[in-house]
Amino acid sequence: MFWARDFAHSRNQSDIDVDIVNEAMDNKGICSLGLIDMDRKYIKILFELYDGGPSGLQTLASSLNTVEETLKDSVEPYLLQIGLLGRGASGRFLTTDGLAYARKLTK
Repeated sequence: MFWARDFAHSRNQSDIDVDIVNEAMDNKGICSLGLIDMDRKYIKILFELYDGGPSGLQTLASSLNTVEETLKDSVEPYLLQIGLLGRGASGRFLTTDGLAYARKLTK
């Protein structure tokens, strides 16, 4: 998290504390769960357009105007790891925690 150190330096602070890290993350567009804009868009699309799923990878990629490999290799692994996304035979779906997060995004 070198950018947090740089952020603290730009604020003339020598120590990096929780407030600095949170402010730096907010400045970079990273939420408290570690999600970036593309992660949030993925969740929001799956929630709003496909009622939380299931939906196929190709359909999601098309809706997000990106390629399937980007979603499969860059977006989905972390969402699966933190339990917001599930993957089954019929496609991708938001878990209970994923649905709760999506509801917060769409308020």
